[in-house]
Order: sequence, then C-alpha cells, then structure tokens
Amino acid sequence: APVEQHVVDQVGSYGYQLNRIIDFLKVAVDDGIVKGKNEREKSVVNNFVTLAEKTDQAAREFKGEVTEESVQRLLQGLRRLRQSDHERYERLVSELRQALRSEALPK
Repeated sequence: APVEQHVVDQVGSYGYQLNRIIDFLKVAVDDGIVKGKNEREKSVVNNFVTLAEKTDQAAREFKGEVTEESVQRLLQGLRRLRQSDHERYERLVSELRQALRSEALPK
C-alpha cells in the first residue's frame, strides 16, 4: 500500500494513469498498429474502442457537455415517464417543446 500511494502521489490517480494508457492505445488502434486478426482479437479491439468511447463520453458529460448519448438517455427516461406518470410527462414535453421553439428563433 505505501508503494501504491507513492506512485499515486508522484504520477497521479489510477484514473489519470488509465487515461494515459487508453489515449496511447487509441492512437495505436487508429494507426492500425493494433489490429485484430482472428475473431477473438477483433472482439478485444472492438471492446477496447467501446471502452475508450465511453470514457471520453463520461468525461465530456462530467464537464457539462451534452452528448448524443446523454440526449438518448433523456429520451429513454421520457418514454419511461410516459408509462409511469403521464401527467408529469406531458408537462415536461411541453416545456421541452417551448424551449426548442425559443432556441430555433434567430438571436
């Protein structure tokens, strides 16, 4: 444990370290250095690409950026709300429509 704490103190959190590794591997995948040759290897590479995309998305969302995935989650939540609380669903949809109309107007 003391060695691990020293590494974290000197280098950065495990999340920071993992992000550096993910960034490097993304470059390797994009450059074609890491290619899946058989189905298992292709699956491993695809799983890594998915992980990298999700970590980027999570970081953007944490910073307050709106992503396509966050909008899709909002839509899924609205669909569930329509089933469980139709009145609240209608109120929120009305608010969204009004906001979209006001945003569509020239500024």
